[in-house]
Order: sequence, then structure tokens, then C-alpha cells
Amino acid sequence: MNKWKVAFFTLFAAVILVLAVLVALLFSGERVQLQPAQQHSGNVVMLQTTGPELEAIARYYLQDTITQSPVPFDFSITDAVNLTSELEIFGVAIPVAMSFDPVVHEDGNISLEQQAMNIGNLSLPPQYVLKLIGQAVQFPDWVTVQSTDSSIYIDLSRLNIDSGTRVRAKKLDLVANEIQIELIIPTTKEGGQ
Repeated sequence: MNKWKVAFFTLFAAVILVLAVLVALLFSGERVQLQPAQQHSGNVVMLQTTGPELEAIARYYLQDTITQSPVPFDFSITDAVNLTSELEIFGVAIPVAMSFDPVVHEDGNISLEQQAMNIGNLSLPPQYVLKLIGQAVQFPDWVTVQSTDSSIYIDLSRLNIDSGTRVRAKKLDLVANEIQIELIIPTTKEGGQ
């Protein structure tokens, strides 16, 4: 056999092997183990709010994450939670738009379950995009990207609010613009004061 044919097939096999390893690494999602919700007691105050007000509150608690992220991203709350970003793939900026429906858990925490996704003209699996965003963006410890489930988990029991006040979601119906949140105000100050 010609030495050029051998070199070509060897190089071709090496390229295929490298691509296979890259694809396996990118698409292998590891299941994120969620910590159990923290239990808090105290006086409970029920708040009713709207989508725009909830968006303003979320922006306040995520402002450092948004401004310091190496990957530009933004979000809005309409009849769904919308995440927009840009991913750089092979030196080309690709716009990404994802839409999530919020699901309130019994413990008052929230899962944002992905409903729609638009990635420029590319057809990429949502798990891949969420994995990239989860690796590139340093979210607070109370936000967990679960790429294998195509969801984002928001552990409100770990959200630190001044004076030990905690938050628990009760109802998130964005279409009807009905949002109910409980504030749990401790009966004693933290630190035993």
C-alpha cells in the first residue's frame, strides 16, 4: 500500500477518534445531586406579586452573576421564564434563546423546566447548551443547572436575605400573572440576639 494512503488513513482515524472523544465529553451529563431543602420556622407573611415585579426581585439577587459572567446572558419573565445568551462556537457568536416553565415544589423551591430553545440556525440538544451555560456562568449556590434534565433548580431555602428572612414559593402561574410567595421571618435574630 502507498505510504500516502497509510498516512491519510492514520490521520483520518486520529481525527475521528478526537472528535468522538470531544462529543462524548460534551454530551456526557452528570446528574447533579441536590441538597435537601433547609427547613425554616418563624412568622409567615404571604406576598402576591406580578411577573415584572418578580423579574425585578430576581435581577436584584442575580445582578452580580449577570454582570460578572464571562458568557453574556440575560433573562425576562413574561408568560414563561426566558433566558438569552450568546455561545461562541468555533469563533462564531451564536445567539441562544431558551424558554422555561416554572414548577413549584412542595418544599417551596422552584424548577425551571425547559420548554423551547432557539440556537441561531443550529440544531443542538438542550442538554448540551445547558451544560455549556452551567460551566461558563458562576451562578449563586442556590441555583443549580441540571443539564441532564433540561432544567434549572432554584433552591429558595438557601437564598440569604437580610436578618435571616427566608423565601418559599407557593404559586407561580405566569400566564395568569398570579405569583404567591411566602416570607418566613424568624422569631429570634440570628446569632442568638
